[in-house]
Amino acid sequence: MEILVPAFRGKSLRPITYTLEFWSMVEEFAEELRILSNIVYLEELRKLNNNRSEPLVETERHLVVYYGKSYLIKGAALFKQGR
Repeated sequence: MEILVPAFRGKSLRPITYTLEFWSMVEEFAEELRILSNIVYLEELRKLNNNRSEPLVETERHLVVYYGKSYLIKGAALFKQGR
């Protein structure tokens, strides 16, 4: 099974959601990024544990970057919402 994961291109949405203070939307984007990062990680883990030689999922950056960004963005959104 091949999973196609588009690169996170939040650069166009980030200024809009921050400027208009749509913090709940920012929180949702951060959660989606975390979930997608986890899916890619689990797929890589499955491929490494498989006896067949399969290419790993290619991402623009290391997965830890996406995990970190998702938690930082979500934390900022929750802070702005007072939660």
